[in-house]
Amino acid sequence: MKKIIIIPLVLLLVTAVAATWMTYQNIEKSSSASSDKDNSVKSPPPPKGERPIPVYTAQVTLGDMPVWIEALGRVTPRQQVVIRSRIDGELQRLHFNEGQFVHKGQLLAEIDPRSLQTQLAQQKAQLAQQQSLLNNAKRDLKRYDELAKDEAISTQQRDTQASLVQQTQASLDTVLAQIKNSELQLSYTKIHAPLTGKIGFRQVDVGNQIKANDNNGMATIVEIDPITVVFSVPESYLNQLNQGQQSGKSMTVEVWNSDKSQNLASSQHWIMDNQVDASTGSIRLKAFFANPNKTLTPNQFVQVRIQLDNLQQVLLIPSHAILFGSQGDYVYRVSTDNHVEAIPVKRQHAFNDQIAIKAPLNVGDLLVTDGSDRLKPGSFVKAVGAKPDKPANSDDSSPKQTAKKPTASPVKE
Repeated sequence: MKKIIIIPLVLLLVTAVAATWMTYQNIEKSSSASSDKDNSVKSPPPPKGERPIPVYTAQVTLGDMPVWIEALGRVTPRQQVVIRSRIDGELQRLHFNEGQFVHKGQLLAEIDPRSLQTQLAQQKAQLAQQQSLLNNAKRDLKRYDELAKDEAISTQQRDTQASLVQQTQASLDTVLAQIKNSELQLSYTKIHAPLTGKIGFRQVDVGNQIKANDNNGMATIVEIDPITVVFSVPESYLNQLNQGQQSGKSMTVEVWNSDKSQNLASSQHWIMDNQVDASTGSIRLKAFFANPNKTLTPNQFVQVRIQLDNLQQVLLIPSHAILFGSQGDYVYRVSTDNHVEAIPVKRQHAFNDQIAIKAPLNVGDLLVTDGSDRLKPGSFVKAVGAKPDKPANSDDSSPKQTAKKPTASPVKE
């Protein structure tokens, strides 16, 4: 009787356990299917045994890019004058301080004038003497003219007196010329600034004997405002420069300090030399700048760039996105399934950290900018965002157009 009761209980227990197990299996399958469905929406599963490679990315953009050429330039004064004495004598006074800004016509120095003043006084006395002789000779000539009419004297005597008047007049003119020369020499005892500018260190002190046209001079004055910058560019740009001048198109010239951290001046007024330097294959240019704040100093070396053109509505990418291989330049584009493909590109121009390119790319395409050293076409990647900016003390003054070079290019023509 007990066996008959136990057997149905065991069967009932086994049935309950089996039903519970089947229910659990159905729940697990449903949960797994739901999880797989969600993952397929977010991102495709990586290939078996392959992990995604983290990379920095940036998008392809569309915009304008100015075309600049850069060169090393030297600041040159538009006018530079060495102050020299035109006469010999003792330097009595200096009316300037070293490094001072002086104006055109300002008195700078005085030389002892006494010897010239004495010489001028003697010449003026000679002038008075010659004037008296001339007046007397003219009066005699007038009397001789009356006597000659009455035939009281011969014609020869009258002609001789007329010749004497002319000789005396010539002597008077000579003295007048000497006086003018002495007055000119006397004016040289006061030296005035021939232009407005900045005067340099003095080369002679008060009390010294100076000579006319001494090679060293007394000091040098350079014009500061306006000022010019001379620089050279390769002759390959000659046609573009000529076309720009002939068409009247404004080409901006900018001057930067040596590390390109500060724009010192800009101008659209420049000229080009009339010949190419055969030894260097370059053409010299001179740009003119207003310099009211004295930021440019003569003989200062500066970085110069001139805008030749402006590319409009071109594809722009970060310069560090371009790689170089045996087949040329290329970039890695991230596809919608997070795999990369190599796209050949052709550079047009670089400016700052961007490069204008020609390539089968679209605006908004995602390109790998960092981490490409571990990639090959078809690699599975994970975009972690844009590459962070460099520290402020890093040198970003010029675009870096080089990148890591793989041993073989994945791009085929």
